Amino acid sequence: MKVTLTIEDDSGRTYHGEVALGLQGVSKKILRKKPKPQRVSADPKKPTQALKHLHEKGIFKTERNLGEVESELGKMDCNFPKASLAKALERADFLTRRGTRGNYRWIQRYKPGA
Repeated sequence: MKVTLTIEDDSGRTYHGEVALGLQGVSKKILRKKPKPQRVSADPKKPTQALKHLHEKGIFKTERNLGEVESELGKMDCNFPKASLAKALERADFLTRRGTRGNYRWIQRYKPGA
């Protein structure tokens, strides 16, 4: 927010100025806008696109492990290396990871399109 100030002292001199004010004590996370959901093409080229497609289909309504996610992607003729798929699952903001190391399962945080 910009504020313009005009101040006159006792001798009659006038001072003009402009100040930019910002919010104090507000977390950046609160100010960040939620990204618009993007539609995924039918032929995803990256693991993140493929996971968004599976999410839109409702695959993650129930918990899924890495093997189940791979088999669902195989039905779409998408074969990604396990490492890149695991990293994409880890970074997906619409999924929650449960379980322990070597036995992780993923479930959706919110419904597709929400």
